[in-house]
Amino acid sequence: MLEEFSLETIETSGARIRVRQAGSGPALLLLHGFPQTHVIWHKVAPRLTSYFRVVLSDLRGYGDSEVRAGMAGDDDYSFRAMAADQLEVMKALGYDEFLLAGHDRGGRTAWRLARDYPRSVMKLALIDILPTQYVWDHMSLPWAMTAWHWLFLAQPGGLPQRMAQAMPASDLMASLLRDPAKGPSPHTPEAYAEYVRCCSARSIAAWCGDYRAAATTDLLHDSLDGSDKFDRPVFLAWADASHVAKGAHPVSVWSEHCRDVSGGPIRSSHYIPEEAPDALLEGLLPFLLG
Repeated sequence: MLEEFSLETIETSGARIRVRQAGSGPALLLLHGFPQTHVIWHKVAPRLTSYFRVVLSDLRGYGDSEVRAGMAGDDDYSFRAMAADQLEVMKALGYDEFLLAGHDRGGRTAWRLARDYPRSVMKLALIDILPTQYVWDHMSLPWAMTAWHWLFLAQPGGLPQRMAQAMPASDLMASLLRDPAKGPSPHTPEAYAEYVRCCSARSIAAWCGDYRAAATTDLLHDSLDGSDKFDRPVFLAWADASHVAKGAHPVSVWSEHCRDVSGGPIRSSHYIPEEAPDALLEGLLPFLLG
């Protein structure tokens, strides 16, 4: 996967970040979600390199990017901290402005980057997410049973970390994702194996820090944004089979925070870049090129 992409590690003020890049044209940064790595883009990124300089990055604590030692504090894995890493990555590569797309946790990191550094983000694409505060305020029983990891990993102290670390990585990943060896899955065997490889005791500590921050520090940061809306173009894609489409219209919700929002649903599960890359590109590419 992604053999045509160069590989390097970039030292930022917050963490060492593993980065791949390929292609030519305007810079486009793609950010992945939980519990995955930049490999989630392996069906999408190669098809974008004819138009863009595509940068794939592992978030802090994920993949082969740096994991802080010990139990992470809420600030260590806040979306603000992870967004600052990615901004520094792009500046180190020579890009003061760039296009930005993120899925899941990568989408939340992308949103914080856009809010904190609005002049750096030319256009923003958010894939299968609603605002973090909105998610907490509109939980339902079916949602909580499906997205149990939001509540479990966010618990204070070391209990969720120790419990998750006690499981073999293959078993933990099978509880979070659909194992292609056990039936239909949006993940290829190669991609799934990479997610299992990157699941370690140290990455689990980072995941817990990420989800604790989403219930504490990130909400504070979001509350301090004020009423000013993000004024660069925003594209939304959401899965018709995911919780995002249940009981809310994403364009309407995000319009409370953005001035220029477009997009629509895709027939897919949550893992759109892997399950429905053609449909995603059908909407994403015209947006980025327009």
